[in-house]
Amino acid sequence: GLAGDGKRHRAQLVITGMYQGKEKGFEYPVTINPGGKDLRYAFVEKLWAIRRVGFLLDEIQLHGKSKEVIDELVRLSMKYGIMTPYTSFLADETTPLAKPRVMHRRAARYAKGLADGYTGGGGQVAAKNRQTLNEARRPAPASAPPGGPGKADSGSRMWGHDSVAAYEGKKKQEVRGVRNVGDQAVYRRGRVWIAANAAKLDLEKDKDKIRRIKRFSEEYFRLVRANTTPENQILSSQAEGEQLLITLRGQAYMID
Repeated sequence: GLAGDGKRHRAQLVITGMYQGKEKGFEYPVTINPGGKDLRYAFVEKLWAIRRVGFLLDEIQLHGKSKEVIDELVRLSMKYGIMTPYTSFLADETTPLAKPRVMHRRAARYAKGLADGYTGGGGQVAAKNRQTLNEARRPAPASAPPGGPGKADSGSRMWGHDSVAAYEGKKKQEVRGVRNVGDQAVYRRGRVWIAANAAKLDLEKDKDKIRRIKRFSEEYFRLVRANTTPENQILSSQAEGEQLLITLRGQAYMID
């Protein structure tokens, strides 16, 4: 937990847990980042997620699939745009992001092959999974997308795709249906790019919850002024002729 004075943004980070059957606690002084504007260490969160995905793949390979592990694998992969042969279905435009059960079934199907060790080598495969993802370093800075300013990749870079051999050989393939915007992910569904924080919204069933605004309108720039830097990075990734679905401060927006 965090305990702070609320004025000078100083806080005490308290970490508790079990170690060798006994509860342990540690306290560290930290400084809260006002407004979340400082992005110097924003990559750490995604780096942790990449390595966590590697660990989860190993867990599936070594101990078999479980609902909890697969759900966490899908959640982290979708939030951060982490593409492996076992989560590449997220980039498939036919995958309904708003239907968790469908995504779980697809993930479970891929996981079954991993758990069955169909690539051969059993423990060697697990070691390669961990090595590939656990050797991840700080993500490279994103570049501006065609047709507009901002900082977004035209497509994230993933290990493999539907090719396990390419994954194990560390051969990179580009995924066109996903953009990595800073440390966030945006998914293409037709003309619409969907931010991970809006992925649970169904464009038809939830249309009454979605507020439509015009890009570069007065309301658009009011949002820009109120947004954090990461939020504006997502807005700036939108190119001409595209639509963007994003959730900002609890409100869903479709930007045309």
